[in-house]
Amino acid sequence: MAEFGLPFAAKAVAELSTLVVETDWQGSHTVNPRIRRPPGRPEVTAHRPAADRVRSLLAVCDDDTHRAVVEALSPCRSDLPRRIVTCYLVPSETDWAEQCLESEAWLTSTEWSLLLCSLSSAEPLRQLKTVPDVGWSGWSTELIATVAEGLGGGAAPLLLLALDRTRARTGARHRGRHARRPSRAAGGDGVARQAPG
Repeated sequence: MAEFGLPFAAKAVAELSTLVVETDWQGSHTVNPRIRRPPGRPEVTAHRPAADRVRSLLAVCDDDTHRAVVEALSPCRSDLPRRIVTCYLVPSETDWAEQCLESEAWLTSTEWSLLLCSLSSAEPLRQLKTVPDVGWSGWSTELIATVAEGLGGGAAPLLLLALDRTRARTGARHRGRHARRPSRAAGGDGVARQAPG
């Protein structure tokens, strides 16, 4: 970044979101790395550390650099993966995030995660037809903290819904395990026993 600057780094991350690195395996080693642009949408999970790093640098840069980054990223917003990453990099561009919400039906859980971190108000979420889903284990401490910081009290309904989804996903498994164990409160000793065969 020292040589090319933050605008270049931000554009590189936006382009990176459309690429995949493929390798061949030779025993337990990867060989022949190659970069290609797949026909579909690549999963941006592998590139998240680069986006996180540039976003953290953008959060502390001066106003002139920030403006230069926004100008550099504007023409990069040609498809959904790039639009998601650019609004994540520059969450101050609130209209960029709101544009991405218009594509809600096509967002992956990773894209939802990036997009939720880009919002500074819960208002756009009220217009959604679906509820954002960041996946089975997507609600990391970092995501919860960033969403709560960006949305303030408006994050509460979203986080409660995510908690309900998690309970629903794990509830059947837990109910099945606890149903075999009589509770002490119900007069049992808390030890599961099999019925005589």
